[in-house]
Amino acid sequence: MIYNKPSLHLQKKLLILILFHTGVHPLILDGEFAMKKALPAIFLLFSMVPIVKSQDRARLPDEFQQAGAESNIPPAILKGIAFAETRWSHIEYPEGETVNWQGVPHQYGIMALRDDDWFGHSLTEGARLIGKKPAEVKADRFQNIRAAAAYLRMLYDQQPKPDGIAASQIESWQNAVAKYCGIPQKELALEHTLAIYSCLKNGYHDYGIAIDAMPVDVTFLKEQMKLAVKESASRSAQNAAKPNGKPDYPLAHWVSAADGHWYTTGVSRSFVVIHDMEGYYLSCISYFQNASTQASAHYCINGLQDSPSDAPAGDITQMVEEQYWAWHVVCWNKYMLGIEHEGFVSNPAWWTDKMYVESAKLVKFMCDRWSIPKDRNHIVGHGEWQNSNWVSWLKTNFPAIDATCNNHTDPGVNWDWTFFMQLVTENKTAPKVTSTPPTGKVQVYDGISIGFDQRMDRAAVQSAFSIAPAMTGGFQWSADGKTVTFKPSTIFSYKTTYAVKLDTTAVNYLSVKIDQNGDGKADSYSFSFTTVDNDTIAPSVTDVYPPKNGTDISRTADFIIAMSEPLDSVSVASGIELRDQSAVVVPMTAPASVITGNTSRISLKPIASLSPGKSYTLTVKNSIKDLAGNPLVSTVVVPFTTEPVTTFFGTVVEGVDAVGSWTQPSFSGSTVNVEATFAVVSSPKIGGSGAGKLTYRFTQASGGVMREYNSAKPTVEGGAYFGVWVYGDNSKHLLEYWIYNPSATMKFVDTVNWTGWKLKAIPVSSVPGTGRTLAGIVLKQNQGGTSSGAIYIDELTVGNIISGVTPLLPVIPTEYALEQNYPNPFNPSTTIRFALPEQSTVRLDVINALGQIVETIADREMEPGFHEVVWNAKVASGVYFCKLTAAPHSGASDRCVLTAKMILMR
Repeated sequence: MIYNKPSLHLQKKLLILILFHTGVHPLILDGEFAMKKALPAIFLLFSMVPIVKSQDRARLPDEFQQAGAESNIPPAILKGIAFAETRWSHIEYPEGETVNWQGVPHQYGIMALRDDDWFGHSLTEGARLIGKKPAEVKADRFQNIRAAAAYLRMLYDQQPKPDGIAASQIESWQNAVAKYCGIPQKELALEHTLAIYSCLKNGYHDYGIAIDAMPVDVTFLKEQMKLAVKESASRSAQNAAKPNGKPDYPLAHWVSAADGHWYTTGVSRSFVVIHDMEGYYLSCISYFQNASTQASAHYCINGLQDSPSDAPAGDITQMVEEQYWAWHVVCWNKYMLGIEHEGFVSNPAWWTDKMYVESAKLVKFMCDRWSIPKDRNHIVGHGEWQNSNWVSWLKTNFPAIDATCNNHTDPGVNWDWTFFMQLVTENKTAPKVTSTPPTGKVQVYDGISIGFDQRMDRAAVQSAFSIAPAMTGGFQWSADGKTVTFKPSTIFSYKTTYAVKLDTTAVNYLSVKIDQNGDGKADSYSFSFTTVDNDTIAPSVTDVYPPKNGTDISRTADFIIAMSEPLDSVSVASGIELRDQSAVVVPMTAPASVITGNTSRISLKPIASLSPGKSYTLTVKNSIKDLAGNPLVSTVVVPFTTEPVTTFFGTVVEGVDAVGSWTQPSFSGSTVNVEATFAVVSSPKIGGSGAGKLTYRFTQASGGVMREYNSAKPTVEGGAYFGVWVYGDNSKHLLEYWIYNPSATMKFVDTVNWTGWKLKAIPVSSVPGTGRTLAGIVLKQNQGGTSSGAIYIDELTVGNIISGVTPLLPVIPTEYALEQNYPNPFNPSTTIRFALPEQSTVRLDVINALGQIVETIADREMEPGFHEVVWNAKVASGVYFCKLTAAPHSGASDRCVLTAKMILMR
C-alpha cells in the first residue's frame, strides 16, 4: 500500500501547545489523562492510498469552481479543506477496508469525507445530497468534491454565524468548516479550522497545488482558539503525567508504553530494527500507551518539525527500557531492539536529514552498549525478510529465528541505507562533486544543479554557494540529498556568463569537506556557464499518442503530447483540438501539463467515448507558445481511426468488481524492483460495478516485475480464447498472463503501447496442458518504458467468438531477441527470456568474466515464439554473461549471437 500524509498535523501542534501551558514536558503523556479521550480525533489516518497523478491536478481548479458554484460556496474554502486534509490527493482504499491498522476510521477522497460514529457521516450525507451512492463519492474525485460542497453548505445553513461577520465574507464559513472536519473536541476543531484559514491567508504554490493568498481576518478565530486551549490546558494540568522512569539514551525523553507491553525475558540483544510509523510522532507515542493494543517499540523518532511549537526533527522518545524486549517484530522480538520513525514508505521527504543523523547516533549508542556489530546483517529493516541474502545469513547464524514470521515491508525502498550506515559507522570518506558543468548555453529559465557522491549537509552547501553576477533565488534538493539545484527568483539574463562557486565550508553530515582531487585537503569547486543569446528557439512536438495515421485506437483513449520545452499554459488550453470526420469539434477535458527538466507532456481525453470505426483528427496548433512567447514550429495534425466495437462472446470468470481474492502485488515473490498497489475503483470500467487499478513505480532501471495474483485462480478453460480488458497507459512495458497448467507458463500478450480500454486475449491452445488457471497478470519492465504509471483490468472472460478485432493467433516475434534477465541482481535463480522468429537450433551458455563457459542451459532445436528458461546458479557471486546462439533452419541468414550481463549476489 502507498501512504500519503495530510500536511497539517494538528494533533502534534495542539498537544505540545497545551502541555507547554501546563509546564509539563510536551512528550510526557499519561495514558489515563483526559486528553487520551481525544486520540481518535488526533490520530490522522495511517493508511491512505493516494491515487491522484500530478498531471490530474491541473483540472482541480475547475472542479472546485464547479462544485462551489453548484452549492454556492467560495471555491477557496473547498481548496483549503482539500489542502489541509489530503494535500489534494484523492484517497481510496480496498473495498471493505474501513479502518487503518490501528482501528482508526478512514477518511475518503480528496475532501476527506467520513462515515463512522466518531467523526460523523459526511460521506453518506453528502452522497444523499447530490443523489449519488457513497461508493461513487468514494471513487470519483469530482463527485467527492460535489458531495463535500453540498454537505458543507448544509452545515453553513445550520450553524450560527460568527458575531459581527457578514454572510458575504469568507470568514462567515469558519463555524461550518469547524463542524465539517468531524473532530468532536472544540479546541482541535478550531485548530484545524485556523490552519485552513491560515493557508488561504498566506497562499500556497508548490507540488502542483495553487492557492492564491487572499485577505482573511483570523482574529476572531484566534481568540476562540485561545479560549479553547486555555480550557483544555486547565483540564489537562490536573492529569499531567509523572515520569515513571528515565531513558537509557541520554538524549531521549521517557514516556512508558502501556504497562507490561514488553517481554521481561528474552534470548539476546543482537539486532536493531528500523521501522517507519506510517503515521505521526505524537500519535505513535500516544498509541503505544493504549492498554488495548498489542504493540510497542523501544524508541520513537520525529521526522519533521511541522511548526515552531512542534517537537524538533530528530526528537527521540523512549517507551520501553532496553533491558526488556518490546513487541515490534513478532517472533524476532526476543532478539531485537526496535526504533519507530515518523513517516511513510512512499514519501522520503518525511525522513529528514536531521532525523537520520539523530537516529544514527541512537543506533550507534545501542550497538556500543550491547556489542552489536554495526553492519547490515545486524542493523535491519522490518522488511528484511524480503532480502534473500539476509535470510540465508540468518539461517546460518541464528537458526532459531524464523525470518518469515514477519510480513511488514517498512521502511521500504526509499530509506537511505547508504547514508544511514555511513552515519552509524562514522565513515569519513570525503565527498566529491560528480556532476559536470553545462557545456552548451543555458536557458534563462533553467536551474543550475550540482551533484555529489554522497548526501550533503544542506545548510552548509547553501551557505557555501555563490553566483556572480549576483542572483536571488532558492535551492531545491533531491530526495536523497545528493543534488542541489539553484533556481533564480527571476530568469537569468540573456547572453550573460555566470560564475558559480562552492567554497570550502561545504561539508557532509560528518563535517567532512569536499576533496575533489583526493589529496586530503579541502577543495572549493567552481564553474561558469553562459545563457542563450535569446530564446528564439520555437517549441516542437517530439511525440504524440495516438500516432499519426494510427488505426484501431481505443474509443476511450487518452491523448498524450510530448513537447520539447515548457509551455505557456494559457496558450495550451486553446491550442489543442479534436474533430470528427464531419469536422465537428469533439469536447475534451482540460489539458494537463507535467514539466520534467526542459521538456513537458500534455495529457487530455475526449469527455465521451469516441464512435467506433471512425476517422478523427487531433490538431496541435501553432498558437501554442513557450515561456518566451515563441510559437510552435508548425501546426501538427494527427489523423487516426478508432477501433470497431469489440465484443467477446463468452463467460466472465472474474468481473473485478471487488478486491475479493485479489492480492497486493507485493504478496507475490515474483514482484521485484517495483512499488505497486491494487485497488478496485468504480471508474473507468467495462462492466459490473468496478475495475482493478494497478498503480506502479519501478525502482530500478531494469528488471522490474509487477505480478497481480488472484488466490482463487480463475479458470481459463471453457473456450478457445482467454481475454482481459486492459486500460493501457502507453508505458511500453510488457504485458503477460501467467497460467498454471499445472506448472506456471508465462505467456507474452502485448507491449502496452496504447491508452484506453482494449481487449487483450490469447488462444487457450497456445498454453499447453489441461486444467489451466490464471496464475497472474504481469507487467514486466521494458527498456525505454516509463518509470511509473497505472493500468486497469476488467472482465476476465473465456469464450469462442471475438468480433471486431483481427483473428487472434499465437504471437510470433519478428526478430531474434534476448531480454534482460529478471530479477537482476539475483540469488540464486533468475529467468532468461528470448525470442525466436523462426524454428532454430538454440544454445544458451552462461559465461564468466574470463570468457569461460560455466554452464550450458539449453542446446536444442526450438519452435518460433517466446521462450523462457530458469538458471539456478551454483557458482560464486559475480558478473556473468548469458550468451544466446541461434541458427535458423531456413538458412536465410547467418546465426544470431546475443549476450546480456547478469549479476549474482549471494
